[in-house]
This record gives sequence, structure tokens and C-alpha cells, in this order.
Amino acid sequence: MLRKYEPNPTRVLNFEKIEVDDRVSYVEGPIRIEDRKEQAPRSKTVSLVKVSWRHHGTKGATWESKEIMRRQHPYLFED
Repeated sequence: MLRKYEPNPTRVLNFEKIEVDDRVSYVEGPIRIEDRKEQAPRSKTVSLVKVSWRHHGTKGATWESKEIMRRQHPYLFED
């Protein structure tokens, strides 16, 4: 059974304004590098970086190849 909604000022939703283009899509981009590690599957060592993405917070961070991220987003590696 449905009940009438009673407004409560303590129930405030926090939202982030996202700019969209004409096709109603947005551009996803990395914010910063959180962590670094190396994996050695078989005989080759692969360098990985954990990247935080815009609009995803810390739970949306993913492990990406360091070399690919360096080519696509060099500003993340300026130390």
C-alpha cells in the first residue's frame, strides 16, 4: 500500500552537475592516479596504475596500463 510522501528537510540529495553535449552524453576523464603496481604474468612485467575517474568517486577507480594512460593523458604523470 502506498503512503503519502512527507517532506523532510534532512533528506537532501547531493548531486554533481554533469555537462552533456547535443547527443546527451558526457565525456569521462581521469582525475588522478591513486596507486601503482607491477604484475608479472608469465615472462613479461606489466606496469599498472589505479586511476580515479570523474563522476565515479573513489569506488569507481580502475587499474589501467601505465603506458596507455601516459600516452592518452600525459598530464597525470607530471610530478
